[in-house]
Amino acid sequence: MRISEAARRAGTSPRMLRYYETEGLLAPTRRDNGYRDYGAEEVLAARQIVALSHAGFPLSLIRTVLPCATESGALRACPSVAPELRRRLRDVEEQIDTLASGAEVIRSFLDNLQDVASA
Repeated sequence: MRISEAARRAGTSPRMLRYYETEGLLAPTRRDNGYRDYGAEEVLAARQIVALSHAGFPLSLIRTVLPCATESGALRACPSVAPELRRRLRDVEEQIDTLASGAEVIRSFLDNLQDVASA
């Protein structure tokens, strides 16, 4: 299928599919006219890339994890990716802590504003 249809099915843009190809994450075949030809396997891989990207995975980690993804999008046992996933989990947990601290500061400001408004 052509890139526009593959992008639609994968939930992304043709530009992103080209970028994923440039990054070595996708390898569509080429037609005689030079156009990319995406099969079901490439669309599935693109969907997985999009899902991992939306989950906050950087492309470097997607490149590592993608070979371990199954058709359902789950990760099969790939012990080699465990250290990277642990690092990513730590990063996400740190971001959550930072955001929670920021939310607490905002709550405090709002509480102070309510106290001033009711005085």
